[in-house]
Amino acid sequence: MGERPILNLRVEEGKKEEWNEFIENEHPDINTYTALIKRSVDQYIRQWRSDDDKDALDEELILDRFSELEKRLQDTHNGVRAIQDNQDEYRITEDDIQYAAVLANEEFWEGIDLDTVSGEPTSREEWRRGD
Repeated sequence: MGERPILNLRVEEGKKEEWNEFIENEHPDINTYTALIKRSVDQYIRQWRSDDDKDALDEELILDRFSELEKRLQDTHNGVRAIQDNQDEYRITEDDIQYAAVLANEEFWEGIDLDTVSGEPTSREEWRRGD
């Protein structure tokens, strides 16, 4: 590899400190001023050359992405609405839990009287209906 030319660059002290802070603390792949300047200049040139083509492409990508996000948001909204509309069907009450416990106990222990669980005489059908 041949000898490479050296470029000197003059910057304000504050700018040098800002770049140094970035090199030391913020970007693990850039560890010298040379690497920072090369990457920055290359990126600037690529962006400059692609700006004309990029504007049309970016607008299409943004609109497509926005439409996709809008659809996902609507789907989420519809899901929440369905849950809200049907939440009474999914609500479990304390009576439901007690009834399930009684049924489980009946499987293992014969002779449990459902009338004594709630303190009021209650039939199995009333327990199932939630009356």
